[in-house]
Amino acid sequence: MPRLDSKEERDHKIKEELEELNNKLEIDLSRDDSENDHLNLERPIRTKADYKPEALFVGQILGADGFDNEDALFLEVIFKHGDHWKLLALPSPIQTHSCYPDEDGTYVFAHPFEFYLTSGSIHGWPKFIIKVYRLDDFGKIDAIAYGSITLPNEAGTFELECSTWRPMGNCIDESYSFFLGGPPKLTTLNPLTRDLTLRENISTVSSGNIHIQCDVILKSFEDLGIKTS
Repeated sequence: MPRLDSKEERDHKIKEELEELNNKLEIDLSRDDSENDHLNLERPIRTKADYKPEALFVGQILGADGFDNEDALFLEVIFKHGDHWKLLALPSPIQTHSCYPDEDGTYVFAHPFEFYLTSGSIHGWPKFIIKVYRLDDFGKIDAIAYGSITLPNEAGTFELECSTWRPMGNCIDESYSFFLGGPPKLTTLNPLTRDLTLRENISTVSSGNIHIQCDVILKSFEDLGIKTS
């Protein structure tokens, strides 16, 4: 009957086999590259594609104040960016809950957001297009203010304030708005997104302010010589 190896002998054999295998695979990196040519070693070469700029915007819509209104408000926020930017993850639409003001006239939304993008140019830097809606006691919804704000173009934590406005109509329009609600509205968002010169032909009235907290993380912009600030 063959003799079985003891545990110590088996462990010793395994250790010897591992050392032999390690000696075969070991490469002396301290030698010149010419001595290792027979191993066909290729060092990876990083290209500009490895340094493609990326940006992460994460934060929350904190709240609003300064609105001469006692009804509930909620926000619709559109994330706008240029053609050179690409979202790596499809964001969910930003629409806050309806909120009534406190004693100081402050609305608290605390609505989170997160946008992760790659870019080939700083042209068309991301920004928020904001529409403010009013919900009255009868369930009627009116757009009462508009605003836009460009997100920070440097890394860090930021507290942003977006001032809003609304179109101002003639005397009849303003009287109708005062007694029955429903202020004049934009028929298109082009004055906010595409052709800002259209604002020159619109009479406006200042509304309240939207408060935003935003953390920005940027990657590889400096590596390609793109200065963001």
